[in-house]
Amino acid sequence: STAVLGFVPYKGDWLEVEYYVEPDSSNIKACSVKPVICKPVEEVCITSLNGRNGVLDDSIFFTLDSLKLPDGYIPQLYDVVDAVVVESILPCYTWRAVSITPVRRSK
Repeated sequence: STAVLGFVPYKGDWLEVEYYVEPDSSNIKACSVKPVICKPVEEVCITSLNGRNGVLDDSIFFTLDSLKLPDGYIPQLYDVVDAVVVESILPCYTWRAVSITPVRRSK
């Protein structure tokens, strides 16, 4: 699986969490959080943009609030991008993009 440095979970992500229970208490502390499935996808198109949210190839959700982008790049409708996606249970979407990199800009 593709590692995601600085991964920030988002509502709906399937997660693998390592944790421990503090001795003599019921406090649970998370040691690490990572996506259950993380994979690269190549040359997908931004098919929808609505405020801070968007969709790749009508099937992969993204939000600018938790998306890693190259410096200076602002996603535009119909840009072709490479992405790293994680499995999600968001309504209508089973994948969420955590990073995108432009391959071709829309004209």
